[in-house]
Amino acid sequence: ILTSLLFIGTLNGPIPIRILFFTLAALYYVLAYMNFNQIPGDSSIGVISGIIGLICGISAMYAAVADALHAKLDRRILP
Repeated sequence: ILTSLLFIGTLNGPIPIRILFFTLAALYYVLAYMNFNQIPGDSSIGVISGIIGLICGISAMYAAVADALHAKLDRRILP
């Protein structure tokens, strides 16, 4: 729930941060669905959660690199 509220708070922020919090919230909901319904991890929902996790991780790395470059060079290189 906290991640969903943080996603709502980032709606007027940068796009990479919006993508990060959206995918993080979606990942939490998919993993909770798998856990509460006792679905094994090798099912198609497990694969979907893995893909969402990869997208979340890549967007987190992208946002971190973009922020570091902006702080170092004092101009926006990555959106």
